[in-house]
Amino acid sequence: MSAVREKANNASIGTTAARMVLLERAAGHLKQQPLADAMGIVKRGLQSKINGTRPIFGDDLRLAAAAIDQRAGELTALATQMREAAQ
Repeated sequence: MSAVREKANNASIGTTAARMVLLERAAGHLKQQPLADAMGIVKRGLQSKINGTRPIFGDDLRLAAAAIDQRAGELTALATQMREAAQ
C-alpha cells in the first residue's frame, strides 16, 4: 500500500472531517461536476468523498486546490477587465 493511501486510511476522525469540509467548500465554489472533473473522478465519487464513504487522499486535496487556483485566476482577470471597462 502506498504511503499516501496508508496515511488517508489511518487519518484521525478530526482530519477526515476537516478534509470532508474542505472538499464540500471547494464544491460550493466550483460546483461538484467541475471539481470532480479536476480531480479525475466522477461526480458520484466526489459525493462519496464528501459524505465520508470514500477516503480523501492528499492528491485529492492538491487537485482541488489547483482547480480553485485556476478559478481564482479567472475571476481576478474578469475583475481586472471590469475595472478597465469602468475607466
